[in-house]
Amino acid sequence: MNKRTKAFVWTVGLLAVIGVTFAVVYNYYYNKASKQEVKYAKEQLAKQSYYQAMLGVGRAVYYNKRNPEAYFIWGQIEIEQHQNYPQAAYCMTKAIGYANPPNAAMFYLRGKCYYKMKEYKKAVADLQKATQQGGQADSLGYYLKASKTKL
Repeated sequence: MNKRTKAFVWTVGLLAVIGVTFAVVYNYYYNKASKQEVKYAKEQLAKQSYYQAMLGVGRAVYYNKRNPEAYFIWGQIEIEQHQNYPQAAYCMTKAIGYANPPNAAMFYLRGKCYYKMKEYKKAVADLQKATQQGGQADSLGYYLKASKTKL
């Protein structure tokens, strides 16, 4: 290998290392920012300040498009503030898809959305998953029983 080829290979290797380092640092800080925004959104949701909570969710998703907590909070806002069950079900589906593993609350809220949308078969499936994962919300049993009777 001549000097020019060695220099080229060395330069490409150095650029690759710099690129990987940048990607790792970028992901670290964006994930950290996303978590901070989720924390803010949770605080605002607890105060029923839905507009501020949604701003936090938007920023969290901007920083990390695969943040399951952000989609979960978004779904909660859609249920509590707007009773927009199709959008909330979509958000819960995203949260379930990105969570590792998904929790009972995600399945419960999506099941509740399906119940409200009169999609009882889907509601039963999700509510049973929530029960299997130890979900204990008082209304879980109600929605599960009501969904089964409407099948």
